[in-house]
Amino acid sequence: MKNKSILSFALFIYFIVYFSLLSIQAAEYKSNEEASIETSSLLFQPQQKLDFDQQLSLIKKMVKEEQYSNALERSLLLLSKIPENNISLKFQLESELSVIYTRTNLFEESLLYAKKALSTLNQMDELNVESDDRLFFDSNLIDTYLKIGSQFFKLQRLEKADTLKRNLLDSAKYYYLKIENFPSLNSKVLDTKGRAFTSLSGLFYMDAQYGQAEQYALKAIEIHKMRKNKMSQAAAINNLANIYLHRQKLQLAKTKYLEGIELIDDYNTTKAVEFKADLYNNLAWTMRKLEDFNAYDTLEKAIEFTDAIRDLEIKRIIEDISMKYNVEGVKKDAELAKRNFLIFFIVSLLIITLLATTIILTYQRRKRLALELENSDMIQKQQVAAMRSESQKRILNAVIEGKEKERKEIAETLHDSVSTLLSSANLHLQASAKQFEAQTPTEILKAKRIITEASKKIRDLSHNLISAILVKFGLTYAIKDLAQKYSNSDLRIETEFKNISRYTEKFEIKVYNIIQEFMNNILKHSEATKALIKIEDLDQNIKIYIHDNGVGFNLSSLEKKEGIGIRQIEARVQLMNGDFKIESIIDQGTQIEISIPTIEIEKQAINV
Repeated sequence: MKNKSILSFALFIYFIVYFSLLSIQAAEYKSNEEASIETSSLLFQPQQKLDFDQQLSLIKKMVKEEQYSNALERSLLLLSKIPENNISLKFQLESELSVIYTRTNLFEESLLYAKKALSTLNQMDELNVESDDRLFFDSNLIDTYLKIGSQFFKLQRLEKADTLKRNLLDSAKYYYLKIENFPSLNSKVLDTKGRAFTSLSGLFYMDAQYGQAEQYALKAIEIHKMRKNKMSQAAAINNLANIYLHRQKLQLAKTKYLEGIELIDDYNTTKAVEFKADLYNNLAWTMRKLEDFNAYDTLEKAIEFTDAIRDLEIKRIIEDISMKYNVEGVKKDAELAKRNFLIFFIVSLLIITLLATTIILTYQRRKRLALELENSDMIQKQQVAAMRSESQKRILNAVIEGKEKERKEIAETLHDSVSTLLSSANLHLQASAKQFEAQTPTEILKAKRIITEASKKIRDLSHNLISAILVKFGLTYAIKDLAQKYSNSDLRIETEFKNISRYTEKFEIKVYNIIQEFMNNILKHSEATKALIKIEDLDQNIKIYIHDNGVGFNLSSLEKKEGIGIRQIEARVQLMNGDFKIESIIDQGTQIEISIPTIEIEKQAINV
């Protein structure tokens, strides 16, 4: 009876300690998991069906609130559903799509939809639009011309080849000039003409046609002054002052720069600060040429505004860097797991000792207790192995996530900050070069070439680090873009999607990297002419099917192939608790199937 009591007491202590440790581990794991979950700021509740006008209003509201991804999804879906005879709605959707792509710096796509909108307007013109509809038509026609001209102008800034840059500038000028002869029917038309004239003054200045540049600058100033649009008026005045500066009308240029500064002196938006910095910088240059000793004070003012802009950029970069993945947190998790394992081992050893003492005192029950000890030891080893495996899995997963997050943040910093600063520096060098009537100094030319080369390398590096389309618009558009880029005259890649929504950014990046690795393998090794990427969301799982008709390979020799990386991909899928299958037949191609659960992944449904 006494031996039985000792055994019961030992088992009681064992289970109390065992379940306490499990509770502590579970609480810590849950805490860490909750800290790592990223919540989406763009969740949508299920919505009732809306009529076309209501949906268009909702899209415009999303664009105003900078919810560009959801606005894009709704716009494309609505565009595919509207009747053929609803030309007005089609035009408005195409115009809205052009705006969405412009706001997300995808200028080629923006130009495409602006041209589609122009084509739709031409269909309206063929229907002999009259009276009030004619006013709507003309207002939107010149607005579309402005959109197309603006996209050509923005694309030339990104173009390196002089011939293509010239063609893009000529195209921009062509569409801006089409606006000039329209009658000023309403305030919207007048504002559009003012913006076009400001752009034309800059284009003619770039072409050294200073007389025409001055005329368009004066026209723009007159319109913006009438409309009381001080920001646009200051921009046009800056263009006019630059023309006077180039023509050596220094006192007149100084007066105009001061006039522009006075107009927006009370404005403190980011755009206004940029305008002020540019105006003060140009004023300082003009005053230096006038041998005005106050030029240095003006230059300090320009530097003050430039520093304000740079401080905002640096502050944002520092905040981004401070949010990088905390490697020390991973180490802490590993140390915590090691410490808990040690405690568990010591307590287990103590319990085994107590059980062994009880077995010695109870000879008649030796065999049965020996079997229980053996089973207990086996369970403990399994638990230790499971803890060790789980710890390794969490550390590996954290390293992968940290790399992916760091790549994204570096890419965004390069594209949004460094690239913008280089472009600004290049424009200032270009403006400075025009101040020399003789041959431009070699140092300025070299500096421009170096900045242009650096901009291209930064842009290429940014795109290689992470897909901009993936971050902005999600998995569907990123995979379509990937297929389009990888397709060529030898290989056609097709895509299919079913029930795909937006998921958390971490999840989408992981899935995209897996698919991209397989596409690299197809390009390098398969010699295929056709390939298919099919993705569907089925039963709370993302199903990925990748097929090609290439030469295939022998699965038994897979381990010997270097550079294929399939085993590494399989490890990534396993980290996401997914399943991976691959079948390949020589000369008949390869089929890959992947299933990744989405039950714990936040999704944002997009319904129309």
